[in-house]
Amino acid sequence: MDLAVAVGTDKSSYDYGETLDVVVTVRNVSSRILFLVSQPRWHPAGKNRIEILLGEAAEGMHGAYYAYRMPDFRRVSAGASVPFSFSIGMPLHRPFIDRDHVYQEEEVPAFGTVSLVTRVAYLMTPFKPRTNDPLRELVARQLLTKSVALKIQVQKS
Repeated sequence: MDLAVAVGTDKSSYDYGETLDVVVTVRNVSSRILFLVSQPRWHPAGKNRIEILLGEAAEGMHGAYYAYRMPDFRRVSAGASVPFSFSIGMPLHRPFIDRDHVYQEEEVPAFGTVSLVTRVAYLMTPFKPRTNDPLRELVARQLLTKSVALKIQVQKS
């Protein structure tokens, strides 16, 4: 285990539709410098579960993804901690393409006890894009922490 992850919110109970203010604190418990991928992403993942990833997510066929810009990285020295603060707009929406090939969104209700399940991606060495690659791909293999869950209450009126 290279990183210790803690997830918190500014309060333990929210009203339905209220924005969640989340803080993910990451502590480097290894003896070396690590490089965190610092983009927060989240999506609904089943009933009353929101998965949060500080990292890059595979998209598309066969888990491949194409980055339009280089990810942001945060260097974390051995023993140091860094907080990542972000807001999750509620209620959540899931995008989809309907049978007429039109982009749509549907509301994903989450209320009662809601789990925020979080993972953090990191690299062992600084990221260096392969500039001589014929496809100009930015290739790196991120490592992932184990999931850390926080349960909050969302009250539906």
